[in-house]
Amino acid sequence: MKSMLRVLGLAITAMAICAANTADVNAQAMSGRNIGKNRVSVSYYKTPPGRQDEWLVLYKKYHRPIMDFQVQKA
Repeated sequence: MKSMLRVLGLAITAMAICAANTADVNAQAMSGRNIGKNRVSVSYYKTPPGRQDEWLVLYKKYHRPIMDFQVQKA
């Protein structure tokens, strides 16, 4: 019975140490994020075969002005 309590106590202690350390790691990982760095955005469009021209017209009409605005704003 004593050995079972000892193992349980060690397991709880190990879990507490791990839980305490993860908050520090996350805080360090987030510090300084996006400060002085360029933003990169990637878009993926899938079009059916033979409809690339239709997509290009819609892209130039709707999406390109939004991207131009974001570039000017930055």
